Amino acid sequence: MRRPESSPSKLLTVEAVADYLDKSPQWVYKSFRRQGGMLYRVGGELRAYQHELDAWVRSQAA
Repeated sequence: MRRPESSPSKLLTVEAVADYLDKSPQWVYKSFRRQGGMLYRVGGELRAYQHELDAWVRSQAA
């Protein structure tokens, strides 16, 4: 029997994060720089894991 594979969290570009949050890319850069970050450099570009972004959004609502 084959085990189901867990799917890794999706990596989002800064533009995708901005779109997801309905903010500008500049807001994403500034906010994550101020708060410490979930942005990772991958191949010369900044990316964020969707599951970390979702957790951050939930923490902001509390």
